Amino acid sequence: MLREELFDKESAREPNIVPASKPNTVSAKEPNTIPAGEPNTISAKEPNTIRE
Repeated sequence: MLREELFDKESAREPNIVPASKPNTVSAKEPNTIPAGEPNTISAKEPNTIRE
């Protein structure tokens, strides 16, 4: 019972609410995308083959 009462008092004083001025969203100015200038592909000039 004592723990529940303490928790109720703490939660009433410090609610865990995110302010509207700081939303947890990804900025459109910094998208997490791979640039077209640096594609993650294997070059055809350096094939991974075993020479006989």
